[in-house]
Amino acid sequence: MIKKMICLGVILVMVILAFTACNSKDNETYGKPLPFNVAYSGTMYPVTETYLKEKVDSLQDLIYLSNENDYPFFNEIDENYNSDLSQKVREYDDSYFINKALILVFFYETSQSPTKIDSVRIKDNSINVIIARPGEMYTANDAETVYAFIIEVNKKDIESINEVDTKLINKGKVKDFN
Repeated sequence: MIKKMICLGVILVMVILAFTACNSKDNETYGKPLPFNVAYSGTMYPVTETYLKEKVDSLQDLIYLSNENDYPFFNEIDENYNSDLSQKVREYDDSYFINKALILVFFYETSQSPTKIDSVRIKDNSINVIIARPGEMYTANDAETVYAFIIEVNKKDIESINEVDTKLINKGKVKDFN
């Protein structure tokens, strides 16, 4: 009985060390994990060759960014003003930005592959958004798509950081993305 318990203990320690080693490698490669919430994950129309990686600290910054890039979020005459993405963006007000900030990531692709935010990390004075796609072969019709993510974070966690980078990784299977 004691030998079995010792064996189980050794196995448990090995499993814990294996997971710790993997987590340590991710921290070294991508940075320290940051708590986050994906508030919007979808597509954006019209499809344009657009790419945005931006930290947003205030409603004024959000409105300026929208106007500067001709996004329909605050433009009532735009045909995409009532899209899900535009409606979500307009939910943010001055009170939200007291303690929170947004990270907006929009990117253009010529294929529709399942995509999700795997993690958000801090490394070398940069916010790293890790974007995951299935590691297995995925077949889909080629279609021009702009993926859009709105990520919510605590303002205090990123207040001195302005640079946002993205990293694309292959992880999991197609079924994990549904």
